[in-house]
Amino acid sequence: MNKLLLQAIFSGGFFIFGIYYILVFFQQRRNYTALVFSLLCILTAIRMPIWGDAMVEALFPHMSYQIRAFLNYLTAYNLVPLMLLFVLSFYPGSYKKKLSLIVLAPSLFMNMLLLTSMSFASYFTNFAYLIMLVQMLYLLLISMKAVVLKLEDAKIVYVAACIYVFYSS
Repeated sequence: MNKLLLQAIFSGGFFIFGIYYILVFFQQRRNYTALVFSLLCILTAIRMPIWGDAMVEALFPHMSYQIRAFLNYLTAYNLVPLMLLFVLSFYPGSYKKKLSLIVLAPSLFMNMLLLTSMSFASYFTNFAYLIMLVQMLYLLLISMKAVVLKLEDAKIVYVAACIYVFYSS
């Protein structure tokens, strides 16, 4: 099967999951996990065509470099924080909220950089990688702590977090 077709199928699947879970959130307003998961799916659906075999170039050959760079940075800066928020939403009482805020706050700075030119934002790429590394380690620690505390589905979440961290690094 053609790589671009396979990439389009997976990207479309993530987008459909994202739309479904945002509708679930609208039905259950207190279901924060559904909102975070929907954003995670939609961001992944946007990132897949940009990264990999660059499906976006095949579909939109005249898309400017600035827009592609913006989408690349937007998705790169937000996937790990959203995954972290997703895992934190499973275990709301098992982590320190202040520490989570400290770990997640630099992502807001990185998102504010997207309001500047992409050439300026690219100067902070190494800083972004450092932030993502810290967030991934925190993600692993939170999910490990959930396993130690024998919380519901903690082993599955831990395995998923490990796969996510090692696949995305």
